Amino acid sequence: MSEEALQQQEEPQEEQAQEPTVEDQAREQGWRPQEEWEGPSEDWVDAKQFVFRGELMDRIKTQNKQLHKQEHEISTLKQGFQEFQEHAKKMAAAEYKEQISQLKSVKKQALEENDYDTVVEADEKIADLKEEQKQTGTEQKKDAQQLDPAIEYWLAQPENEWYKTDIAKRGAADAFADTIRAETPDMPIADILVEVGKRVQQAFGTSKRSNNSPMTPSTQAGRPAKRAYGKSDLNEEQLKIGQRFVKAGAVKSLKEYAAQLAEIGEIQR
Repeated sequence: MSEEALQQQEEPQEEQAQEPTVEDQAREQGWRPQEEWEGPSEDWVDAKQFVFRGELMDRIKTQNKQLHKQEHEISTLKQGFQEFQEHAKKMAAAEYKEQISQLKSVKKQALEENDYDTVVEADEKIADLKEEQKQTGTEQKKDAQQLDPAIEYWLAQPENEWYKTDIAKRGAADAFADTIRAETPDMPIADILVEVGKRVQQAFGTSKRSNNSPMTPSTQAGRPAKRAYGKSDLNEEQLKIGQRFVKAGAVKSLKEYAAQLAEIGEIQR
């Protein structure tokens, strides 16, 4: 085969092996050489600069999308935490109301039995509960503006629900925290909270029953059984909030959330 024929076979292969130049890439994106440019001369840029600007804009667009996504996620978290805080306040108020009601029942029964020592004890506990409720409300208002994010996160965890509902444990936890801060003032708040949880568990054990509940078998007698509540009892808005609580681990199930709403009177019994 002649040398000329060999060259003709090799030329197409060489053309196929060639990679697109910067100018080729720029042209695909709309760039034109200066002799073909129809806009103001000061606005023209070379192919390399044109491609760089395009890549830069693509990166900026990608980063903006990621930023918007993160902002949306943060907004959703904040909304969920606010909803949980409000729900926790209502649950604590319902618990307080239930404790007062139980004490009044104890007092009434004691009066019928002429047990005046129990009457005095019940009155003292009612007075103590009302004072603690008043102090708790004042402290919450005072601390709301300076609550550390680590404390907010700790309070939002389901395993720490006792801090909002059990007065005795909450008082012990506050005392433990003060002691730890005095002993180790440089300890991070997150570590202090972990240590507080351990000490409360050691002091009170794993029982979930509140030490402030005066309920006795005699006061429970004759009470109608509570009916079960579930997903079907929730309206559209309650269902959305409940699903967020379940996803975040604030409640175990929609059934539990529905039961809590019934306790605070937001679902008709």
